[in-house]
Amino acid sequence: MADQWYKILHNQDSCDTVMKIFSNFHDYMITHIDFDYSNYVINVYFKYDTDQEGAVLKFIDVDKMNVIPLYTPDNKWISGTFLQLTKDDEFLWYVDDEKYPSDEILRSTDLLWIKSKEIHYAYLNENDEIAPLTEEKLNPVWHIYNFDTHKEEVVENHFKVDEV
Repeated sequence: MADQWYKILHNQDSCDTVMKIFSNFHDYMITHIDFDYSNYVINVYFKYDTDQEGAVLKFIDVDKMNVIPLYTPDNKWISGTFLQLTKDDEFLWYVDDEKYPSDEILRSTDLLWIKSKEIHYAYLNENDEIAPLTEEKLNPVWHIYNFDTHKEEVVENHFKVDEV
């Protein structure tokens, strides 16, 4: 089976979709980062806390980046990431559990962030092999507790993705 890569389109809905598919990378860890200097490509590899799946974000035509260590020996898990478009229509991805304006992120030296012209992504199966997104990832059913009504709500999702 050939590797299955997907692309993020240059609109915020597409950015939000990939973040929802991977739950903003909450409870994932970055296992490694590869940087191809000659082509300005960065691959960020993630593993979910169940150790049964992961993901790769491929940043193409990287413009700027700030790479810092994220972990302590006691805490390897990400609490969240964000992906947004900058004023110049480039992608800005960063590791934090709060959303900030792009210009504030680009000045930050305290966050891991990458700015690039394109992003592709792939799903990693339990063997760390690139595979098509599963039905569970594309059409998840979320059970969300509503604090106002004190009841659980069932939310069905149907994510549309774009293959490379």
